[in-house]
Amino acid sequence: MEDVILKINGRDYDAKFNKDNDAEVNVNDKPYKVEMLKRYGYSTYSFSVNNKLFQVDIEHDKDENIAVGCNGFGYQFGVTNQTREMLKGFIRASGGEGEEGVSLIKSPMPGMVVKIEVSVGDSVGKGDKIIIIEAMKMENALGAPASGVVRAIKVKEGQAVSKDDVLIEIEVE
Repeated sequence: MEDVILKINGRDYDAKFNKDNDAEVNVNDKPYKVEMLKRYGYSTYSFSVNNKLFQVDIEHDKDENIAVGCNGFGYQFGVTNQTREMLKGFIRASGGEGEEGVSLIKSPMPGMVVKIEVSVGDSVGKGDKIIIIEAMKMENALGAPASGVVRAIKVKEGQAVSKDDVLIEIEVE
């Protein structure tokens, strides 16, 4: 296990991670199973952390510090080489891009389509809630990864979906 200190919003956290298995992370001796499920465009990602779904925006500044937005809260942390290596393990290619100019919204896990919030031809803004998937008895709202126009809806309400099934295509503006 590698050991790094994460400095988040001025607080230190002792993080241990296994370089051979990016999914195993201990923070202040509490275990977490982390899986990066999907990348939306340049800076938005879906993560599963202990089987809970999170949509996270990650931005880098010119000094390579990182700002993370999640569930309406913002977090700032400095990046060391060790921290950068740990993050690279989580942020890997996820197949979120379709043909050029088209963003694909894929199911982050097996589940059921509960509600589709958009129709073909609708304009959407980045982060707009567009579809709700129920998985593990929890509803997960998926947002638009970028501003654009809904080009295709590949599923129907009540339909069962598998991980990585294409749900909606958005033509990026």
